[in-house]
Formats: sequence, structure tokens, C-alpha cells
Amino acid sequence: MKLKQLPEDFYVQELLQPALVEQGNFICFLLKKKEWGTLDALFALSQALHVDVRRFGIAGMKDKRGVTEQYVSGYQITKSALEKVRIKNVQLTFLGYLKERITLGMLEGNRFRIVVRDLAEKKELHPDLQILNLFDYQRFGKDMGNIAIGRALVRGDYSKVCEHLQLAVQGKDFIGALRKVNRRILRFLLSSYQSHLWNEVVQHLQQPYETVPILGYLTELTEEIGKVYRALMEKEGVVQEDFLMKKFPELSSEGNARKMFVELKNFQCAWGKDTSNNNPYTCTLEFDLGKGQYATHVAKTLLS
Repeated sequence: MKLKQLPEDFYVQELLQPALVEQGNFICFLLKKKEWGTLDALFALSQALHVDVRRFGIAGMKDKRGVTEQYVSGYQITKSALEKVRIKNVQLTFLGYLKERITLGMLEGNRFRIVVRDLAEKKELHPDLQILNLFDYQRFGKDMGNIAIGRALVRGDYSKVCEHLQLAVQGKDFIGALRKVNRRILRFLLSSYQSHLWNEVVQHLQQPYETVPILGYLTELTEEIGKVYRALMEKEGVVQEDFLMKKFPELSSEGNARKMFVELKNFQCAWGKDTSNNNPYTCTLEFDLGKGQYATHVAKTLLS
């Protein structure tokens, strides 16, 4: 089985309806990109426009390996300036204006079209299968490195975080060095560690739940879920209070909740011939998922 053998094998569109207005402080545009991570694309755009990257608002992060479309807001950026930008493998489409920026909570979900290659045989797929809503490899970075950095953040081992990120540190001002890093990146690294803990917990639960907490300093842990989390925290060398980062309060995390199983809708599949690999079949999957749910994990589960 091969996923994302070509960028065009993985196509994703955001399900979002921005509240466009005739005039507003925020421009709204569609960002279509190929082989760009969301943050890297926004940094390139900020450099092209000579503005701070924090002017942009997004509803979700999108994979680097693939072709993706997502909505972006930009504070006090003109249509004419946007239309002059030229970045390889990036297409910007002006949509209108917004009264408020786009934020992470606005995303309704995503629509996917995925070509899976190098399959040995056709099989009957079961889209009604209960699939755990696991975070997939994209969340954790190359060689799962984001987990170690996030763990160090939670433990307050800021020297190790700076070492991982190869930051220049004046004296021993590790927090000062970290505050020069875009906060979105640090929050993503912390979230990667929380995602790792969540994955471990849900795979050890003996019964299904509608939602399972993502661990933070205000998370209420009860019964079976609490027992599994506490055993894992002991193994990881962290305690719940570590997520209240008194020396770095802007990164503190109260916690959240995540659905235990994916919401798979509008499912379709089609089998084809694979002439570029050893095995003879491809399978093209199309479906919608709720926000924050990983299509690569769904594809692997259905076809394994």
C-alpha cells in the first residue's frame, strides 16, 4: 500500500462558509497549495507581502504532501497586493472581505479524495466500521520528533527545547529564545505531545466513549479514562499540573475533548489498475471527515 506517492494522490478541501461582507478589515482568500505545509506557505506569503505572518488567520492545518485548499483571512491586506503575489505551487484566489479573522474553531470539516496505490487485491470496504479517531503521523513530525519537543515543553525543560530547535540562546535565557519563535509553532509542538498521549490512552480503553479528554491542567479525569491517563503520565514523567506553565503562561493548556471515533460521510470508492508499482490495483477514496480527523489513518484502516 502506498499513500501520497504523487502529490495529486491526496487532495483536500476545507468545508467552511466564511461570512463574506462588501467591506471589512480582513481580506478573505482561498489558498491552494502543493507540497507546502500551511505555516511554511503563510511565512512565504508574509515575506512576499512584507507583513507580519500573524496577520493571517486559518481554520486548520493542512498537509505538506498533497494538494490542499483552505480559507485564509488577512488583516489589512489589499486585493491588489494579494493578486501580485507569485509563489511556486501556490495559488491565491480573492473571495471578499470579513469583519473578523478566521480562527481554528470555525472549520466544519474537510472533503478528501485519496488515491491509494500498490494494492495486491480488491476487497470489500466497510465505511460503517468504527474507526478510532487517532492522530496520524503528520501530527508528530519527522521521526516523531515533535513528541520529544512537546514533552520537554511540558516538563519545563526549556534548554532541551532550544537544543531540539537549534536556537541561539543568550546566557541561559532559554525562555527568551523561545519567545522569539512563532507561538503557533510552539503551540503545535505542545499539541503534538497532547495528541500522542491521547492516542495512547484511547488504544487502551476497554469500552467506547463519545469523547475522550485531551489532557490539560483543568481536565477532569474519571473512572477508566483517568486510570489509563494516570498510568501513562507516570510512565512519561509528567503530572497534570505541568500543563499550567507558570514560567511560560502563554503556552498553558486547559485541555479539550476529542471524539473517540471518526465521522465518515459521503463515502465513495473506485478501483483501478496500477501500472507504476509491483501490485496491480489502485483505490480512489472520497469522503468527508470532521475537523481534526486524519484521512490517511482512515484510508489505512479501511484498506489494511
